Amino acid sequence: MSRDKRFLVLVKPRTTSDTDSYLHDRQSKTTKNITVHTGTVSNTPADFSVDGAKLLFASDRGREFAALFSYDIASGATVPVYEQNWDRRLHPTVIEKPSS
Repeated sequence: MSRDKRFLVLVKPRTTSDTDSYLHDRQSKTTKNITVHTGTVSNTPADFSVDGAKLLFASDRGREFAALFSYDIASGATVPVYEQNWDRRLHPTVIEKPSS
């Protein structure tokens, strides 16, 4: 949950190695999948930024091992924050913007 208690992250497992993360806005009472993907991808929420503007999460999308990503709550943009350069990419990382 975000520090201001506005946002809550919910995880929906499909299998033990395939999960989706949903961001629930307690103020607007809306929930959206912020880790839209195809195939088997593990997405694990880590923490909100101190200002509550971003959600950090680990994901193995497009790679063999997990990397750290940041989801911007206002814009819906997802960007890599930390990844090992030795990790073998399975295919170019494609960040899909969630649909409303």
